Amino acid sequence: MRTRLLQLVETEGLTKQQFAQKLSISPAAVTHILSGRNSPSLEIIAKIAAKFPQYNLRWLILGELPMLTNNTDEADITIESAPEIILQPTQSAASDTANEFHQPSTSESELSTNKPATRLIICFPDNTFKEYSSQQ
Repeated sequence: MRTRLLQLVETEGLTKQQFAQKLSISPAAVTHILSGRNSPSLEIIAKIAAKFPQYNLRWLILGELPMLTNNTDEADITIESAPEIILQPTQSAASDTANEFHQPSTSESELSTNKPATRLIICFPDNTFKEYSSQQ
């Protein structure tokens, strides 16, 4: 994901400082992510999705083409009105279903950046959701 983030920053013609300002995160966090020291948190991915809706999330997260999406309807989204993001490991209990929403526990909301996310679910206010999985 690091190289795709570098590509996004370069394509947008932004410095690391400007990218950090657009996402309302510290420049140090951007430096650590772009250097490969840390992986971006789901919160940062949500901010990127909100500020740069023209970039395909599947491209950003999984490297699947195309890089750009035709959907720019979300360009006015703010992080306060961004969809709720929920992480469910694929080893979840058998009782979990695709339509069942999961409230993260404290330990899940503070996941270590050393653990790879296997599933990303974006929940929208109209009770629909979009799911992305790193496993095919």
